[in-house]
Amino acid sequence: IVLALYEPSGGKNVRHGSVDSSTNICALSYLALQTYEPALGNLFRAVRPKFQMAYSFAHVPPTMFLCSLADIPASTNGHLRLSCRDQDTYQTILSNMSDVRAALKRLGSRKD
Repeated sequence: IVLALYEPSGGKNVRHGSVDSSTNICALSYLALQTYEPALGNLFRAVRPKFQMAYSFAHVPPTMFLCSLADIPASTNGHLRLSCRDQDTYQTILSNMSDVRAALKRLGSRKD
């Protein structure tokens, strides 16, 4: 789940500020996310580090954000249930992970 979006303010000493939305994901500096892992079928559970009661969160650069969900997932007790449409998208990405990794590697090594 995306909790916050951050983008650089510009200028010499660039600061990163929270924004409500963005029309260009590449303009963002990073996204703050709550992390989930597959549980069973279209059910995902919130990641909890071992021996901790808190959930796990991450700051992710925009180049690592693959897609957004088409439908709002059902959320109960730290679990998300994806719609059939979003589960199909997840399965497509999962079955093409070697291509996704190769594309991300090329993107990371690109020189502008």
